[in-house]
Amino acid sequence: MGTGPTRNGGIGGGGGAANAWKKAPLYHAPDAALLAEDRDNGMDAAWVRRATRFDPVPETLVLLEPGADALAVAQWAPKDCVLGADPREVSSEELAKLADFDGRAVTVSTAPEHRRGAPPELEIAVALAGFLHVCRAMGDEAAKRHVTYRLEGERRIVDGIAKIKALRLLHAGICQRQDDPGEQSPAFVHSVTSWRTLTKADPHVNVMRATTQALAAGIAGADVITVLPFDTALGEPSERGRRLARNTHSILHQEAHLGRVADPAGGAPAIESRARELVLLAWAHLRRIEDHGGLETFTLDEHYQAHRDQRLRTRKLPITGVSEFPDTTPLLERAPAPPEDGLRDAREFEALRDHPPLRVHLRTLGPLREHKPRLDFARNFFRISGAEFVDDPKDAVACLCGADAAYTPAQVEELRAAGARKIVLAGQVELPGLGASIFRGCDVVATLEKLAQEGEAP
Repeated sequence: MGTGPTRNGGIGGGGGAANAWKKAPLYHAPDAALLAEDRDNGMDAAWVRRATRFDPVPETLVLLEPGADALAVAQWAPKDCVLGADPREVSSEELAKLADFDGRAVTVSTAPEHRRGAPPELEIAVALAGFLHVCRAMGDEAAKRHVTYRLEGERRIVDGIAKIKALRLLHAGICQRQDDPGEQSPAFVHSVTSWRTLTKADPHVNVMRATTQALAAGIAGADVITVLPFDTALGEPSERGRRLARNTHSILHQEAHLGRVADPAGGAPAIESRARELVLLAWAHLRRIEDHGGLETFTLDEHYQAHRDQRLRTRKLPITGVSEFPDTTPLLERAPAPPEDGLRDAREFEALRDHPPLRVHLRTLGPLREHKPRLDFARNFFRISGAEFVDDPKDAVACLCGADAAYTPAQVEELRAAGARKIVLAGQVELPGLGASIFRGCDVVATLEKLAQEGEAP
């Protein structure tokens, strides 16, 4: 097979000779001009979403998504490409017919789980359940040759590295325990920067998110890496977004020299510990999935997304530029791109901008050293929804900011007499007549949504 050298000769990643990863921009449809431009700028792979016949750029690894038409696409697909047949869309009988395909026929993607709140260990289990499903359809040896794992990045670098390492450990363990283990075949991993972590507000922070996720993938030894342009969530990526995505590869490879080192994170206690923790958790999940019918019958429990949403709403999972240090610049408009399945972390915070901006009056109590911490907290809290701050409390949301001892019912009555339509307090002191309290750990989205809706009520 000519899918390029694998970077990972050993269990867990990086055990063999160091080689650069394949750099694969995403194309929603074949575009000869973009393919040629990216190739001229060092990109040596192409991930094409719409599997229509096209003339590939020479010496470029092509990754396709044929959907339910895998057999038809296999008839014209470029030699040694990653065909990308999805075992959830293609029957076992069709998978068996792809066993002789000259390339990697099957891609097991955990994007559906990742974008609906699944933790890393469950993603690994689903990926391996997909591998076992292909083993049953094609046979063990064919599955080892044909399966590509597609994983999305993590918020934390340690989790991003450990997820790929844990997947490799378990993949190697499964292969060694098969009836005919044959020649060692390391997991082939396509890592994609995470769609769910992209934001529309303050989109340039996405450059840092993509960089840390690509860094983690490179350290972990991913075979192919796709860096999504920073403005992907806004619609069709701009030329600047595509260029910065290309440059991310160049900096990590040519300046940081990640492609020259085999398993640069090998032996790091934090990463090795996290990887082995994920191995144990993922193995338990995998056994449950297999005991209940395997990948074909697996459905993700909705509580994973609900749990993640609650952590986002309370800012236990903060989003820079959105829920922390919010950027109040109006959201950019861009030509629409093909819709993505799944949920972005920032979606509920960004939806708050759909309401007319809240008019907010901040009333400070006591000396500066006593009221400033809560004044700063309240200002940033209301900026999340794009609030407009006013000096007059009339017809505005009035927020008291001071030390707990400074709060009295008289201040609430004073603001009510001045015409404030709703009175809020920064802290957790209970006073009669308050509309809400804002504090670290409160449900930010619910509080701001309630205040916005009450402001729109006739």
